[in-house]
Amino acid sequence: MTLITNRPTNQRVVGWLLRFGVVFMLAESVFHFSALRISGARQLWPTSAWYYALLFNWLWASASLLIAIVLYYLQRDARRYRDLIGAVSWFGLFHAGVLTYFSTVSIEQKLILPSLYVWNPYYSVQLRLEAAVLVVFFAVVQFPLAKWVWRAVTSGGER
Repeated sequence: MTLITNRPTNQRVVGWLLRFGVVFMLAESVFHFSALRISGARQLWPTSAWYYALLFNWLWASASLLIAIVLYYLQRDARRYRDLIGAVSWFGLFHAGVLTYFSTVSIEQKLILPSLYVWNPYYSVQLRLEAAVLVVFFAVVQFPLAKWVWRAVTSGGER
């Protein structure tokens, strides 16, 4: 059960997080369709390996676009889709755990491949930031205490 209420503050916060998700996932889709992440590897990798990586870039870009579309419709009427938003928040918590795990694993040390020289050195920070946004989304949707603390912190102690 999700705790999206009739309170305008709660609806604004959830709406803002969903709109942020729409913009982020659209940017993610454009980024992956452009293949910027693997463009530096084109000269290092065999052609077949590069096109294989391109396939996965485009699959993620397509999934990102689908997620952006779903989030757009969810933010239009959060009360109507509160059960789906609650389910999405649980998936967000799970995915935050996956992202946090991958941010702590040193892939470059486990797989000694020349192609990993194109690895983004700040990728683990990016993964942790994405995980943090997902945890905040989960907390705002699922826990009234988290919403109360958030309001207390952002209001500066004023009532």
